[in-house]
Amino acid sequence: MISLLSGLRQPVILLGAAFFTLLLTLTMSAGFLGIWLGVVLLAALIRYPYALTASAADGAPEPPPAEVGHFNLAMAPPYLIHAFLLAALSWWLAVDLRLSGSVVALVMACIAPATVALMGATGSLFTAINPLGIVQLVLTLGVSYGAVVLIVMGLYALATLADRAFGLPLLSRFLTMYTLLAVFDISGRVLHLHRRELPFAVTTYEDRREISDRYDEQRDWEAELDRIYRAVRQGEITAGLAAMAQLVAQDGYRLEGYELLYARVREWHLPEVMLAYAAIFIERLVLVGELQRAMEVTEACLRHDPAFRPGPDSLAAIVGHARSVGHEHTAEMLTVVIDRRGS
Repeated sequence: MISLLSGLRQPVILLGAAFFTLLLTLTMSAGFLGIWLGVVLLAALIRYPYALTASAADGAPEPPPAEVGHFNLAMAPPYLIHAFLLAALSWWLAVDLRLSGSVVALVMACIAPATVALMGATGSLFTAINPLGIVQLVLTLGVSYGAVVLIVMGLYALATLADRAFGLPLLSRFLTMYTLLAVFDISGRVLHLHRRELPFAVTTYEDRREISDRYDEQRDWEAELDRIYRAVRQGEITAGLAAMAQLVAQDGYRLEGYELLYARVREWHLPEVMLAYAAIFIERLVLVGELQRAMEVTEACLRHDPAFRPGPDSLAAIVGHARSVGHEHTAEMLTVVIDRRGS
């Protein structure tokens, strides 16, 4: 409950509610121009709240601020349909069933957070409107979901009190906007709190940061490899090999790093560079006991140059492994290399 309430104090939510309240007030007093402003505001009020839910479900430390992209009229149909269904349900309860405002608010407070959470976290309209999925989520969240309903009803009561008791329509609009944004944010937060108990996977903020870090690391590698390629093309092979050694050292000497470099070097179609790096790669493979892969790389190098020579220790280990797995031709070729060295 405390962790959910802490989300209500987020400055981004307060500023977002104030911003949308200002836009709503301008829309109501702008005449014909207000029609256009209303369409744009409606687009933002559909797009931005779902962004809050997804961010909160991820466990992001702060909600995303409203930005120009949220006012784009082009949006994914599932989110538009889901928002329309929520509005239609509220209309049906109030107009067709003629329920009081408080009863409608209570029903929506019991249903909306669950379906909003499912829509924001999964992006699947079918999952979000599936009654069995909604009930299963409510039962999984248990007391936490009850706390969400109480928070939503409390915010609704404040908005109603500001309008009817104190006659402050501007404050009522602010509280209404704040309630809307808070419901979507809290719906995501309660998912994050129970992410290990959910029947579906929720990608966390930490997961996204790890993916982003890997992407940044890959981008840095690509930039450095481009620089190395330009250097070796100009004949600076020794400097290029030293830079490659530094790359794999920065990567913790992981075999994945060696493999990535080997694949890229082969794409350069520079046999001298490829063979020189392959010798380094083979030495690492033998050191960690990957003799089969070391033999495969060696055989690929021998097809380019029959006189290819890995390091002496690596060569002896590969010859022994080649004989043990029946690659006699490879063993013979490498034995010739050994004999040449001895002569």
